[in-house]
Amino acid sequence: MVPWHEDNLVANLVYSGSGSLVHTVLVDGRVVVRAGEVLTMDEPAILRAMQKEAPRFVALSREWDARFWPEDNTKPHVFRRSAPARSG
Repeated sequence: MVPWHEDNLVANLVYSGSGSLVHTVLVDGRVVVRAGEVLTMDEPAILRAMQKEAPRFVALSREWDARFWPEDNTKPHVFRRSAPARSG
């Protein structure tokens, strides 16, 4: 966030800031984040649910990848299970 000057306040926040800089967030007068901790949802439960769905998401991503990019080893993605062997 340095150099700090009133002319680059927005740029500092947008390009140099991160979520770790947030201490407290209020929405409609209600505190929803305090000391960097989200108070309005069960984060561990959300992380467990996301982990449970991860294999399904990866499968859908691979399906989408196979549909839109032919198997010609030019795909820009890393969804392939392994890199093809190169000859020569």
